[in-house]
Amino acid sequence: MRVLYIEDNRQDAELARMEIARTGSDLRMTVAGTLAAAWRELAEPERFDVVVVDLNLPDGSGLDLVLGVRDKQLPLAVIMLTGSGDERSAVAALKAGVDDYLIKQGDYLRQLPQVIESAVGAFRLGQERKSRPLRVLYAEHHALDQDLTRMHQARHAAHILVEVAASANEVLAKLEKSPDAHDVLLLDYRLAGTNALELLRLISKDGTPRLPVVLVTGQGDEIVAVEALQLGASDYIVKRPGYLHELASTLENARNRALLVREQAALRASESSRRLREEALDALPQGVLLSDADRRIIYANPAFTRLTGYAAAEVLGRNCALLQGPETDPATVARMRAALQAGAAFDGELVNYRKDGTRFRNHLSLTPVRTSTGALVNYIGLSQDVSERWRIEDELRASEERFRQIAENIHEVFWMTDPANHQMLYISPAYEQIWGRRCADIMRNPSDWLKAIHPDDRGRVSAAAKRQIAGDYHEVYRVVRPDESIRWVRERAFPIRDADGHAYRIVGTAEDITEHRKLESRFIQAQKMEAIGTLAGGIAHDFNNILAAIMGYTELMRMQIKGQPQVEDYLQALLKASGRAAALVRQILAFSRQGEHERKPMSLARVVAEPLAMLRATLPTTIEFDVKLDEDLPFVMVDVTQIHQVLMNLCTNAAHAMKDRQGRLGIRLEACEVTRGQAASSVRLREGPHVRLTVSDNGQGMTREVVERIFEPFFTTKAPGEGTGLGLAVVHGIMQTHDGEVMVQSTPGKGTTFELYFPVHTQSDGEAAVCEAEDEVPRGAGERVLFIDDEPALAQLGQSILEALGYRVLAVSDAPQALECVRAGPQDFDLVVTDLSMPEIMGTDLAALILEINPDMPVILTTGYTSNLTSDSVRALGIRELLLKP
Repeated sequence: MRVLYIEDNRQDAELARMEIARTGSDLRMTVAGTLAAAWRELAEPERFDVVVVDLNLPDGSGLDLVLGVRDKQLPLAVIMLTGSGDERSAVAALKAGVDDYLIKQGDYLRQLPQVIESAVGAFRLGQERKSRPLRVLYAEHHALDQDLTRMHQARHAAHILVEVAASANEVLAKLEKSPDAHDVLLLDYRLAGTNALELLRLISKDGTPRLPVVLVTGQGDEIVAVEALQLGASDYIVKRPGYLHELASTLENARNRALLVREQAALRASESSRRLREEALDALPQGVLLSDADRRIIYANPAFTRLTGYAAAEVLGRNCALLQGPETDPATVARMRAALQAGAAFDGELVNYRKDGTRFRNHLSLTPVRTSTGALVNYIGLSQDVSERWRIEDELRASEERFRQIAENIHEVFWMTDPANHQMLYISPAYEQIWGRRCADIMRNPSDWLKAIHPDDRGRVSAAAKRQIAGDYHEVYRVVRPDESIRWVRERAFPIRDADGHAYRIVGTAEDITEHRKLESRFIQAQKMEAIGTLAGGIAHDFNNILAAIMGYTELMRMQIKGQPQVEDYLQALLKASGRAAALVRQILAFSRQGEHERKPMSLARVVAEPLAMLRATLPTTIEFDVKLDEDLPFVMVDVTQIHQVLMNLCTNAAHAMKDRQGRLGIRLEACEVTRGQAASSVRLREGPHVRLTVSDNGQGMTREVVERIFEPFFTTKAPGEGTGLGLAVVHGIMQTHDGEVMVQSTPGKGTTFELYFPVHTQSDGEAAVCEAEDEVPRGAGERVLFIDDEPALAQLGQSILEALGYRVLAVSDAPQALECVRAGPQDFDLVVTDLSMPEIMGTDLAALILEINPDMPVILTTGYTSNLTSDSVRALGIRELLLKP
């Protein structure tokens, strides 16, 4: 609708424009500030539908324009704007021919769009009435009255078309056949067979006639007329002289009143609908903005104020971009601007800013509003704060990221499947490290998981997998990687159930326990070696007693037999054989860590260098020595003799492994730092500084099965007669007594490397001196010795040897008896020699009891094996010396 708005106050005119735009009405406004400017615009009156003119203008009165419009019969509705409460001006305007007026006070601008629409509608209706005939159905049974009425209207009111019906039934038939063919029903009171009142009742619906009714009555029938009005008739006319001259206006008024009633009803409905729309907009929880085609805001609902902190008055006339700020997504803004430029709808989420500067996530929907001709007139914007949803989504994304980081950085494989279709939903990257296969492959084909399992384990694991949905799945199995290497895996799985208890997901973890299995195997091996060592120590104890007796009596026989060379040779051979047996026992005791040893702090470089000369002389010349010894090494606690034995055993074994080829024997000695990871792979190895002795060869090497058994006593790969199989077992035992570790790596055909780790001694006293050479055996001068051993033969032997060396000896085989001897004569003995292992009282306990009687008594403790005893530990008990048999 086109409006010519004549107002000299530009601010009022702009506010009127904004209010018209706010309502979304299809109104386009042209503003003129003076009467002269208005007449220039009205030179082409067809450009406008309505004129809104202020009463007071700089160059005249708005009434002059109204009179001019009506004199020129311009087809325009006219609305007058008057001063506040000036009723005389309003009356003058109506007399001049305005269609409506509006008093300029309060929120009159909010009423303006409705007033414009109403005035234009009324003007157009009036124009239509003037150009449209008035169709009358006249019920009259007298033919003379029918003819007079039709002739009069044809002569004086040609636009009134009269159709005659002679009876009530004929009226009802015509109304039934063509209900919209007539505008007014003219009823004579007296009709054939009935009267107008009865007919009026018949044509009334819900108490109201279907079209306006005018009653024609005789003189003095006003009571009938009143009753007709009560039944819904619009008017009545009395048949008195000249009544036909009044008939035309009466019929016009009846039609106009009926039209007015309908228009008022439509107006009330329209107003109610408008109020409902405004109330709905005000009640919406989303912020609503209405802008003109240039995106200037013309309306904001209360929710917009609550959302942004801007009052409606603060944003009117401003651009819709007022909520944008520094963190608004440029890409989304660009997409929104492109949509606006194209006059298209937009939907997206932006970072916007409230009046106080706080930001919020705004879900914005923009919808263009167009006229019936397609012209863009408005935009409707709907804003909703989705900050809470974004916060939840951000937290969810952060949670998912934490989960991803955890899943991708833990060593265990984490996986999830859909049990309904056996689909793999997720598997963590650790799968690629353990299985050696790509995650993408198993995601596409979950059956690859079962194919990678070792054939010996596959059937068991496949059967157990059926129990995953019950939560009873915990399996250990082997995985064969593409490079044929084997990894041990421990896998667990359990179901995730919904509220109804239905398992809709299976989640599980798979842990690589290969190193744990190796460590467990080593631990079991260590326990086995410990058990074998204990057994060997016990056997060695008894064997030592036997050897001691054999060797002792043989020595006595050599001392007493002189001048019989053949017998002396026999005795010498017997001593030599006994010595070999004693050496074998010493190896067993070394393996079992029960042999006698004395560790001192010293540098391994000197200890290792000493036996190399003998090794070079004894090993085949085909073996090349590659020796690198770091001289500047921290001290370690070692027994020199035992380290020599370790080196001899390792080098001898290496020589045997290289006997059929050009050999190279490598010996390295260096300081190193044992890491936490290295320590975790060993039973005894500890984190920290160590000295490492490495012995390597390029011999025939060993299989994995052989490597797992090489430290077992009497296990050997040599042919019969080539060795006892105690060499590496002794090395293992010696390293245990030194709190160290021996590790081996071997590949068939490529040689073997032994690495021996010695923990660094933190409180070095300086390098220990090499053991002094033994003195000649001293002789006694009649000192008194109490000799105690639970083996009668050894007790008798001890007495015989010591007496032969000049001592006075009392030999006793029973510990309680020996204790009674000391109690009877505490000063009768100069020395007590007692065995450690005796049935009733252990040697250490017996020594303690003797020292209680005579604290100054020197006591020597003898044993076939030391168990956990050392020279230092027995001295701490007050015992002078510890001697190992034989």
